[in-house]
Amino acid sequence: MKSLPLAHPLLPLNTFSPKLHNRINPNNKPFTFRVFSSSSSSTSEPVRHEYKAGAFDELFLNVFRTKMVEEVGWDSDKPGYEGLIEVANRLVMKNKTNSDTKEAAVRILRSLFPPLLLDLYKLLVSPLAQGRVAAVMVGE
Repeated sequence: MKSLPLAHPLLPLNTFSPKLHNRINPNNKPFTFRVFSSSSSSTSEPVRHEYKAGAFDELFLNVFRTKMVEEVGWDSDKPGYEGLIEVANRLVMKNKTNSDTKEAAVRILRSLFPPLLLDLYKLLVSPLAQGRVAAVMVGE
């Protein structure tokens, strides 16, 4: 283990002067500080737990992917999340500008909810706290 020298813990480095040193340390003995550290073995890797998708996860993923495929007009051969990412990449490549991609994403997300639910959201949640609650919920 290596020891590291440190400055006086109560003083900033730029305020240190011999006169001040004599007042703090009248016997003029050098200050000694040691910091010891031990590192864990680099061969041990963190334990990763793989997420197991449940029935609702699969249902929502499939519904969302279906809406994405309807918008893009193309589907990936890959199953699950990997296929969804390929469809999303195709959506970005299909649109000429970022605003076109954003409009397509809004159309997809709106199609996932019944119109009455969105109207109720506007009616009930938007007025709360001058719209701050709604802004937090939609990430703006």
